[in-house]
Amino acid sequence: MLLKLEGTTSNRSAIGARVQLSAGGETQTDEVRSGSGYLSQNDLRLYFGVGQATKIDQVEIQWPSGRKQAVRGLKTNRIHVLKEPAAGS
Repeated sequence: MLLKLEGTTSNRSAIGARVQLSAGGETQTDEVRSGSGYLSQNDLRLYFGVGQATKIDQVEIQWPSGRKQAVRGLKTNRIHVLKEPAAGS
């Protein structure tokens, strides 16, 4: 499963966002990182292997702005684009 994060208050690429994903009784954590080499760029999407799970129990995002977001019930085998909630929501 792939997650693409888009910041609104945070930087648009969501660099520095930390994601914790729970599915099938397992929990995984990853962070959006910028390029790691000279004149190169890594994919900013986050990949999570969820095995035989058919849905994601919960995704928790800690945005660089400090805002927290939780999303439940996402389907697997898709690319999900998640946007940072606007201020005040």
